[in-house]
Amino acid sequence: MTNKTNTFFNIVVCGVGGQGTVLSSKLLTECALRGGAFVRCAETIGMAMRGGSVLGHVRILGQRDLEQGDGVTVPFSSESDSAVSSLGENGTVTPSLCSKSDSAVSSLGENGTVTPSLCSTECQSPLVPVGKAQLLIGFEPVETLRAYRFCSTGALVVTATDPLMPPAAAVQGLKYNGKAQLAALELEAAEGRIGRLELVNNSDVMDKLGFDKALNVVLLGAALGILAESNSPYASLLSYEAMQGVIETSVKPQFVEFNLKALELGYQLQT
Repeated sequence: MTNKTNTFFNIVVCGVGGQGTVLSSKLLTECALRGGAFVRCAETIGMAMRGGSVLGHVRILGQRDLEQGDGVTVPFSSESDSAVSSLGENGTVTPSLCSKSDSAVSSLGENGTVTPSLCSTECQSPLVPVGKAQLLIGFEPVETLRAYRFCSTGALVVTATDPLMPPAAAVQGLKYNGKAQLAALELEAAEGRIGRLELVNNSDVMDKLGFDKALNVVLLGAALGILAESNSPYASLLSYEAMQGVIETSVKPQFVEFNLKALELGYQLQT
């Protein structure tokens, strides 16, 4: 399969500890890898394992066609001068440098050699830059609004509607219902800064599935459905069928069945 683009498709997944944010970003990463893309991913995790803010960054560059013999292009760079290694047939590594305005790309040929060349500054770190995400998946309203700064104009935002009270706030007796945060996102959509805003009601999910522990996978399914519906160039890399296969082999056996049901429910919400 050929999936060639010149820029990253940037995804940010956000939630709080215990909601499956890291698992979701790993499922997206594995799905794109199996589709033949180069992917970078990273997570930033809050102080609390449960209740702390969690962000997953997934950057997909669909530029690989091994079956056609076109070779592989691997992007790499940092904000400062970065060292690029050229791997020869004998296994030796020779470093070279690129400037701040350029990025180093290693091109893998049929004989396995790696040759450095240059590309644009679009090739950056595993972390999605602020204002560059085309897709934001949020598991909690406050976290979705907090992560909204990563979105580019016209981004797709898929978010759960029900709030999850931080433990520290709950202990203090504070209350919030998430309505103000959702209203802020709806205003952004109404003014055209969000291309499409999809709200997934947690209660509806629980009623249909009988549980809400797989809300993260429901939201993944919803996002994949929208990509397919909109004929996104990345829909083939992040397809429903591909994600089914990833879940079957990446999730613990006892959790596969209900995660597949959650994926189907989310996908059917949009198709």
